[in-house]
Amino acid sequence: MITREDRLKYFSDMFGHIEDDKKREAAIRKALDTALDIRKFEITLYWERAKYFWVFIAASFAAYFWALQQKNPDQQIDNIIFVLNCFGIVTTYAWFLVIRGSKYWQENWELHVDDR
Repeated sequence: MITREDRLKYFSDMFGHIEDDKKREAAIRKALDTALDIRKFEITLYWERAKYFWVFIAASFAAYFWALQQKNPDQQIDNIIFVLNCFGIVTTYAWFLVIRGSKYWQENWELHVDDR
């Protein structure tokens, strides 16, 4: 976890070389505005990615229930059901990993803005 001292050191390293206080404040303000914009962009990307995963998972559910309703189940239907189950598990796990990554980057940009 990044502490407040780490963030202050980060900003000091980034903007400490600027001698003029007004220029330093302007640079910090621009960096904070950029960080806020990127945070908003990350949130938008999260929902865009979620839509794709919802479509994949909904399609696998539809195919799964279609396969279950077949009148004469045979080995091929059983294989299809197994593949659909595996696809659903892999898709759900991939979605979980994408959510974790999105949350990491959203928090990263929030940390740039906090305490400033």
